[in-house]
Amino acid sequence: MAMNSGTQAAKEAGNMVDLDSSPTKLIDIVRIGKQLLMTRGSLTTFSIANDVAKYFAIIPALFMGLYPGLSKLNIMGLHSPQSAVLSAIIYNALIPLALKGVKYREVPAGKLLSRNLLIYTLFVTVLSQVLFPKQANGSIIEIDGKKYGSELLGQYYTDKGHMWGRIMNLDVSTYKTNDGEILMYAGPSNLSPASEEYKELIEERIAMIKEANPNMEDEAIPVDLVTCSGSGLDPHISPAAAEYQVKRIASAQGISEEEVRSIIKECTEGKLLGILGEKTVNVLKVNLMLDGILKK
Repeated sequence: MAMNSGTQAAKEAGNMVDLDSSPTKLIDIVRIGKQLLMTRGSLTTFSIANDVAKYFAIIPALFMGLYPGLSKLNIMGLHSPQSAVLSAIIYNALIPLALKGVKYREVPAGKLLSRNLLIYTLFVTVLSQVLFPKQANGSIIEIDGKKYGSELLGQYYTDKGHMWGRIMNLDVSTYKTNDGEILMYAGPSNLSPASEEYKELIEERIAMIKEANPNMEDEAIPVDLVTCSGSGLDPHISPAAAEYQVKRIASAQGISEEEVRSIIKECTEGKLLGILGEKTVNVLKVNLMLDGILKK
């Protein structure tokens, strides 16, 4: 049977089945076509996994001696180029398993979806708890059994003795606990940068920042101190925004500016993988260190 239309897998399946004047064998065409698609899917998945293993595990181990920054990509902990080559050989030995193909079984779509969702959820949950337990549980900063917040969520500070983060549009009316306690939330303003309302809002924020930092009148205010992030919950500011507040914090805390800078340096996070993004300062960590709660 020759098929001049349809997917490539369907055409190949049609060429494999002899109908013998029996139209019911069209079902075999559908079955073989689905199996071909599934086999190609498994090969594609294996190919992608192979590339990921090479680029994010094997190649960094090969060249991290020349480029130390690549060590951050060495997620497998390979210690030498020889171990990287051995890993590649072992991984490529699995190719015959992918070439074996995938057996097709007729299963109702709803049942298949439910099973796959359950397997995926369990797999991701277990994997994240084993490899990244802190991140999987919210990156909570817990000291002596007391939780002070998450490294991933900003907290609003307005007193002179602490570092200020991004502007937060606070919402205390939307969310409550089961006991009726008010929960604080924040979000973006969603105002157009071209609107008069946004212009007035920025001017108010600039005046507030200048009033709190009188020793910095001649310095330009970093933009992240007068704008909120896309989520409204960004926990980080730029090193320039942190430096802008050093004199105010040192004066209010009764410590030297160098001590404040030392804390800022301790809480500064580098670029992702050494090349992506910019350096940032975690505001909550800085303030916990200023209060003596979080130690260096």
